[in-house]
Amino acid sequence: MDSTTSTLVENYIDLTQHHLQMGLLSLGTPLHWKDSREYAEHVRDNGIQQLLTCFDAAHDRVHDKFLWGDELEYMVVKIDDANMKVTLALDEDDVLERLGEDGVSYQKALDNDVLFHPEYGRYMIEATPQKPYNGESLKDYLYVEKNMNLRRSVAQSEISDKNKIPLALTSFPRMGVDKFTSPSYPANGPASKSLFLPDQIINRHVRFPTLTANIRRRRGQKVAINIPLYKDEKTVFDEVDPTIPKRTLFPYEDNEAFLGAAKKGHIYMDSMGFGMGSSCLQVTMQAPDIFEARYLYDSLVNLAPLFLSLSAAAPIFRGHLADQDVRWNVISGAVDDRTPFERNEAPLKGHPDRGNTKSNAKLQKIPKSRYDSVDQYLGDYQNDESGKFNYFKPEFNDLDSPINKKVFNKLTEKSIKIITKKQIILKIFNLQTGKL
Repeated sequence: MDSTTSTLVENYIDLTQHHLQMGLLSLGTPLHWKDSREYAEHVRDNGIQQLLTCFDAAHDRVHDKFLWGDELEYMVVKIDDANMKVTLALDEDDVLERLGEDGVSYQKALDNDVLFHPEYGRYMIEATPQKPYNGESLKDYLYVEKNMNLRRSVAQSEISDKNKIPLALTSFPRMGVDKFTSPSYPANGPASKSLFLPDQIINRHVRFPTLTANIRRRRGQKVAINIPLYKDEKTVFDEVDPTIPKRTLFPYEDNEAFLGAAKKGHIYMDSMGFGMGSSCLQVTMQAPDIFEARYLYDSLVNLAPLFLSLSAAAPIFRGHLADQDVRWNVISGAVDDRTPFERNEAPLKGHPDRGNTKSNAKLQKIPKSRYDSVDQYLGDYQNDESGKFNYFKPEFNDLDSPINKKVFNKLTEKSIKIITKKQIILKIFNLQTGKL
């Protein structure tokens, strides 16, 4: 089994719970990793079949309206003016319940043309416009900022404590340092087993702590995020961060930082919350057809890194100044469920090379986390009937990406059938119109 499994599991949950429930997470009984791995092949097969079914139903659609929307994620913080201290507020997550579809304040959200959704952090609020924007309307572009302001004001109106406010902040600078939450909790949770973060920062919905624990369980160790320290004249680079606490609450996990998980001269973070507990602005677009969608995707592959640089706003992690100012590799490492074998790394002392995968699972080397940069463009120059892929050259896809052959063969077989069907239809059309 490879790390594609967990991605498909999450996507499958998203599709069945998130989308069908209009963005609201439904209740269920999640499985421990050692139980869920028994169904990994079943989930993978069904996930691929579902993808193929959706593609078969939609790939011939044309002239869809250009619609788009954005998601803004806020952190609710408590400001203590007397002590000049700001903490993450963990006791205002009922705001989402009140503003949600079945909540007492749902109509207020609708009246203001906004919607609210849960996110990974208990202190987080995700907000979107009620409906997509018209990409061909200047009026809608001019309305975006107003709608963003409405989202914040509606969320603020549901918080009774005026010392607590929703901030559009990329990462909380002192996350994992001292008492950084309100109320304060010790870092002793069984889901993350983090040395720095309490499990109480995680959304109460059972999906989130389960996902946190299962990534750790599959890896066979906690996630290990190492961000280079900013170097000035007093920066110590020749030792592991001396502020990492020594603890024996979870002996197997607590010792990982000192077995090599924490790198010298780096900021070490050991929990999914450091990445998924950060915030961002996301944009979703609907293209007119699959050709335009591929062109848009391939274009954004080149533009997105520039946008990331222009919007850089995360220079501090775990109270330390970093030698970078984006959260990208933090969130990538926060959900990295690859085993040491898959990462092509030696395991930590006393830790399994294959993590907690099944002994008969077929593992392969996977060079990146499942949340990482793009390996391949989608341009399909070989089957371009539209003439829209003349921008693409096969040598652009010059990375040797690992392939799950079973899934690849199934997808390839289906695509050949679709192409063949199109060719037959085209020939029939040409015969009928006398073009052959």
